[in-house]
Amino acid sequence: MNRISALAVSVLLVAGSLAAGPAAAEDRFRLELEGGAAWQLRNDFAVPGETGTRIALDEATQGPFAAFRGTLWADVSKRTSLRLLAAPLRTTASFTPDAPVDFNGTTFPGGQPLDVTYVFNSYRLSYVYRFKHSGPVSFRAGLTAKIRDAKIELAGSGLQNAKTNTGFVPLLYGGVRWQMTDALALDLDVDAAAASQGRAEDVALRLEAKVSPEGRPLPRRAPSREAPTTTRSTASPGSPTPSEESPFGSEDPEEAYNPRCRRSRRRPLRQPCPPRSPMVSPAPLDSVTNRPSHRPSRTPREVHRET
Repeated sequence: MNRISALAVSVLLVAGSLAAGPAAAEDRFRLELEGGAAWQLRNDFAVPGETGTRIALDEATQGPFAAFRGTLWADVSKRTSLRLLAAPLRTTASFTPDAPVDFNGTTFPGGQPLDVTYVFNSYRLSYVYRFKHSGPVSFRAGLTAKIRDAKIELAGSGLQNAKTNTGFVPLLYGGVRWQMTDALALDLDVDAAAASQGRAEDVALRLEAKVSPEGRPLPRRAPSREAPTTTRSTASPGSPTPSEESPFGSEDPEEAYNPRCRRSRRRPLRQPCPPRSPMVSPAPLDSVTNRPSHRPSRTPREVHRET
């Protein structure tokens, strides 16, 4: 008979693409890698259970031991996912029994150092369904198929014996997620089952924090109002350079007042306007209204004919 009660404290080291909890499914595949320390609060066994000598490993050493766990999430649909989990565990202890130890048909003498190796590897495949939710708390449930790979090995006084056990265990899966803020969440995973042969429980409580929240766009720089312009000069020698020209593209006031030119200060023409006949100087302003006393008149064009 083998009874084990262990307390594991895991520290999340790497979270891949990551890696939020299963309720925040943004990518189809997500990988979680955890590493931390584990302590065994109770671990005693006897092989065989009726006639073997009971050994309590928790009295020899309680830890800590290195513990690692990897979880791969694959979204099948919007609300269903598959979870593949691998959680290996290996502990070692050394003690000197006062009396002989009978283990799996081998008797180890008392008063001699005895090395004990305990292995309990767990591999699970879960089908998870996420229920609809409208608030920060969401629930999920499913079924888990677990493969247990366990081994207990004793060595000492030139003797060695091991007891292995590999089997299939069906479990029920449940989970709760509380999204406290956009970057902070509390997630609970439970795999458990009970039968006449014994029970199995695995509970994981994680506090997840995003260092840099995703989906936040980078600040954009405001576009400059003054766009650079390039000017090509095709002027002949002796003509003013483009920098010396007026905003209307020409220094001739007659071209600036030509209504046939669709030139403006915002959109100057690339080609000069055709020349027009000269205009008379504007009339003097009225001293009362501060406006021209009459509209300026234009002189008739002079036509020169060669005789």
